Amino acid sequence: MAYEPKNFDSLLGTKGLSDQLLKNHFMLYQGYVTNTNKIAGTLNAFE
Repeated sequence: MAYEPKNFDSLLGTKGLSDQLLKNHFMLYQGYVTNTNKIAGTLNAFE
């Protein structure tokens, strides 16, 4: 089961948070999802 990153673009323009800050966090989140899928694939290979 692969995880798919959700789209949080609707949060852009949130008062008190810069768009650049949100975009940086979105990129980190996408990396976490990608790496979680890689780890899950590696673990499944050992089963």
